[in-house]
Amino acid sequence: TGYAAHGVFAHSVGGSGGVAGISGVFEGGPTSFVGSAGDQGDAGAVSIDVDGVISVSGEDAHAVFAQSASGKTAGDTSGDVTINVYQNTSATGLDGRGILAQSASVDNAQNGTIKIYVGPYQGTTDIPTVTTGASSKETLYLWGGANNTITNAGTLTQQNASSYVIRTDAVATTTVDNTGTINGSILGATVASDPLRSAGGVNQFVFAGPSSIDVHNRQGGNLNAGLLLDVRNLDNQGTLAVGGSNQIGTTRLTGDLRQSGDGRLAIDLDPRQPL
Repeated sequence: TGYAAHGVFAHSVGGSGGVAGISGVFEGGPTSFVGSAGDQGDAGAVSIDVDGVISVSGEDAHAVFAQSASGKTAGDTSGDVTINVYQNTSATGLDGRGILAQSASVDNAQNGTIKIYVGPYQGTTDIPTVTTGASSKETLYLWGGANNTITNAGTLTQQNASSYVIRTDAVATTTVDNTGTINGSILGATVASDPLRSAGGVNQFVFAGPSSIDVHNRQGGNLNAGLLLDVRNLDNQGTLAVGGSNQIGTTRLTGDLRQSGDGRLAIDLDPRQPL
């Protein structure tokens, strides 16, 4: 429940470094307190299996924080970051995140791959959830990496309408393969300001470039959209609920939608309301 009291903190840092300002507080975001000190060196792979329940509620507390950060010399490499979530994981404090994952190198030239799996452990039927609260930041935030993947057979839920269930910094492509349930908005483009907090509203926001995220909503998958789906491609073979499940609302889709014959587009209407 403490400030920046993360549930799991795992990292590999090349070129010296680590967690800076340990006697102070982890202020200003990840870049201000953790990573390489700038010497030459490669970072290793980081792998986390969440097979026990994680629940954090402190301000700026992330349920899982995993990082591989190389030194700051050209040619230094960072490793793969792999996170498997088999049990319920939540971060409900102010500005907390469910999962924050990073693989970074100089100019992102030698990044590893970020791979996140949320779903039952092999041979079990328990369906895990990853949840963030009403004042939290992203449920899943991918930072850097290369050819990243998110495989969801569980439930991903963002309870803050002004934040994202999935967000990336657009350094690398991210492929989302969903057979579970995803609740909330998605952002995969580089932005100077937050589209969901834009003065003109999300529908008037001008994106400088395309999204880096491709979503495959498979048969049986449920994508209950928030206000924004900033994706490059959305392949819907499951159920896509505009504005969320059992909600009357709108969703802005920035990329291409491919609707299969088996896919369902769910739209809630209130016939009592005038057009």
